[in-house]
Amino acid sequence: MRNKFGLLLSLFLFSTAKAGEFQDAIRAANEGDLETATELLSPLVKNGHAGAQFLIGTLIEEEKGIEYAASFYRSAAESGLASAQYRLGLMYEVGEASSPDQKKARYWYFKASKQNNVDALYRLGRLSIIEGDYKNDPQFVINLLLEPASVGHIDAQYQLGLVYDLALGDIVTAIKWYSLSAKQGSSSGQFALGLKYDLGHGVLQDYNAAKHWYLAAAEQGNVKAQANLGTLYAAEKSILQSQLKAYMWLNLAAASGSKVAAENRKMLIDELNAEQIDLAQKMSRDCKTKNYRGC
Repeated sequence: MRNKFGLLLSLFLFSTAKAGEFQDAIRAANEGDLETATELLSPLVKNGHAGAQFLIGTLIEEEKGIEYAASFYRSAAESGLASAQYRLGLMYEVGEASSPDQKKARYWYFKASKQNNVDALYRLGRLSIIEGDYKNDPQFVINLLLEPASVGHIDAQYQLGLVYDLALGDIVTAIKWYSLSAKQGSSSGQFALGLKYDLGHGVLQDYNAAKHWYLAAAEQGNVKAQANLGTLYAAEKSILQSQLKAYMWLNLAAASGSKVAAENRKMLIDELNAEQIDLAQKMSRDCKTKNYRGC
């Protein structure tokens, strides 16, 4: 984490006053020398150096928790540092130091977004989707998500696909963004893409492609993908290995709370004998032990 913060800060604060001391503090923090980092940062913090306030906040958060770091983040945010504004917004959205406060979260995300902070733009877009705003003004949400999605933010890519899909009915554009997020490893994007191939919605129906993307998401623990993958395998009634895999994935999804998977699993009981069910259950246990990989 320190290396990441050091890199971010050094990219846009190297030219500020006391840059030498600040860079030395970043270097010390990256090397794990917190005593030296704090010693170098303290006078900068007192002089109102926003980058120093943010960095010392991150160090304090690692050691003591967000409640001790919040005041430093706030000082940096009020001085206009976009990273601090974003961090403060996240603190309020999640409720890390107090009860969640979406109004304050939006306020600080908006401040950061005005400086093109892609994470803040994404969180604003995400909040709009969660609260249903995308249905009334989808273009507003698209405008928020487009920049982070365009620079490779996989969650923004998935959410952007969702808006095009559910609010505008533009399936071609939705699939474009689902595909970009899926190829970068988003389990939500992988599931969404798998579902399109499964249903033949906007693409030619292709059960092999559906299984490919469901599997990619299922291996990351996506319960909906596990349930749908199991259901696809269950349709291959003449292939015993497919029936065993169907039971395995449905069993795993059901164990994670999927009612659909539990119902579909019942149908397999008539297809498999007791010995085969025991084997499928063992496959489930082994798969979970491997964190769903290579099952």
